[in-house]
Amino acid sequence: MTDPTGPTLTKKTRAFVTPGCPFDTTEDVTGHDFEAHGVTLFVHTMLSLPLSGGGMRRRWVVRYAKTTATTKAGTFLVLRADNVTSRTEAVAVAVRRIKVQQEAEAAPAPRTAAEQAEDQACERDRKAEERTRPTSAHVHVSPLSGRATLHLIGTDGGQNHAPIKLDGNHRSPQDTGAHAAAITALGQAGFRCAPGAYWRQHATQQDMAVLAIVPTRAYLAYNERRFGPRPVIPAVADTTIKARPQRGWWDVVTADGERYALTWSPQITGDRWTLWGGPQYTQLIRSGSQNKVLFVLKHPAHARATCTRD
Repeated sequence: MTDPTGPTLTKKTRAFVTPGCPFDTTEDVTGHDFEAHGVTLFVHTMLSLPLSGGGMRRRWVVRYAKTTATTKAGTFLVLRADNVTSRTEAVAVAVRRIKVQQEAEAAPAPRTAAEQAEDQACERDRKAEERTRPTSAHVHVSPLSGRATLHLIGTDGGQNHAPIKLDGNHRSPQDTGAHAAAITALGQAGFRCAPGAYWRQHATQQDMAVLAIVPTRAYLAYNERRFGPRPVIPAVADTTIKARPQRGWWDVVTADGERYALTWSPQITGDRWTLWGGPQYTQLIRSGSQNKVLFVLKHPAHARATCTRD
């Protein structure tokens, strides 16, 4: 909600029926409509309500309803008259209370111990990846066979990616064909040439060329999926999808009682979703995008057809 001080108010009327309340009314009451909040406040005039021990208590009564509704029964706030001196102040106090209530309802549920442990493990893995992320590409060309291999090296000098074999035969690590093949392979791995960088001879190895590299946007987005929250799976009618403790796995029960395992593997080129069935979930049902896999769950007959791989 925005600050209610000095809002532009739109007058509205609405009929309320609240049987059994001490301030029942069926007449139209004037409301202050806060369209931006999705709530209409109807502020009654100050009421005098009887006390059990005698005497009267004076209160402001504020009813509120969703702006799109026509009638709302029993949703109201009662504000002490000695704390609220005017209709405008009653509106402001009511808005603040409703804001607190809406924020409490919108607050996410507390994380379980298992979820917190997973978050911590993902954060450790994220920091480890950042420490060891490749910052240079080394192309080694065998002087005997002319075969070239690409190595991704981190700032610590370690190689945390498997060597990539490059196509073609090359005379030296400075061969333009080797460089072109290396750039193509780098892009597939999620890296590109650093701004202003160029291929140079390795300081001590004559059969190797070196290039400074940086991650691509696709690689950074891939890491966000690897180490971020689990992906959201849309609800499927008459199908129960329950996450396992193991990240990237869900147990699935369809309307006809069939059980499946749904797995997710983040990829730079597009995440891979797979549906498994059969004994011990060893039978491949469908593999591809999330939409393709969920299509099988929406139409279970496809899961019993010939298994295919997209």
